[in-house]
Amino acid sequence: MIQSDIEIYIKSVSPDAIKAWLDTVTASLDVQSSNPKRQELMQRAAQLIDAFEPQAKPSIFTTDEQERSSDDYFLKSASNISFFFEEKAIDKDDHFTVPKQQSINKIGHAQHQLDPVYKNIVKELDFVSIGQALGVVKPRAVQSMHIFKQPGIGGEVGLHQDSTFLYTQPKSCVGFWLALEDATVENGCLQALPQGHKIPLKQRFKISKNGDPSLNLWTTHHGQKSR
Repeated sequence: MIQSDIEIYIKSVSPDAIKAWLDTVTASLDVQSSNPKRQELMQRAAQLIDAFEPQAKPSIFTTDEQERSSDDYFLKSASNISFFFEEKAIDKDDHFTVPKQQSINKIGHAQHQLDPVYKNIVKELDFVSIGQALGVVKPRAVQSMHIFKQPGIGGEVGLHQDSTFLYTQPKSCVGFWLALEDATVENGCLQALPQGHKIPLKQRFKISKNGDPSLNLWTTHHGQKSR
């Protein structure tokens, strides 16, 4: 069980956490509960959803990566505050099947840069110092997501590698996950594969060379790419 704890000033990363990181690429940081900040983030998310007016064709988050790859809204979300719906929240006629507040799968991917509440809290959490303690030479916050686990309709997010979407050479993507509410196996907590960072990259998304705004999914085999 991962408790929903956020500490605004994380002063250091313990040697045990660094060893766990190097051995398994997962580590639990010892932080103290800061309930007001958790509530602030959840309340801000609710405000953003209330103000959000869906486009004519809503963008649905799905584990079918091929379908998602052709979504221009998804591509532009890298520099926007964008809203992605659960598959079962929208019917075939693009009508809501649940209230709007319960229809969102996630908000992303630039609220840490564009929204003052997210921006301030991310800055106060000082992920740069944590990244440096874990050996990241020049940590940069390039993406943020507020992920929801909606009752009854929440879609599964399958096993994946973040470097599929945030690719560098060599691989350098590090994800920090914070539970805003208590998370358990029963209600959909994050799960990680120990030593998953030692597994070669299985898939990669790339912008189409023909100028099409879609992304191409390439499967890698021992360093060789195939479409």
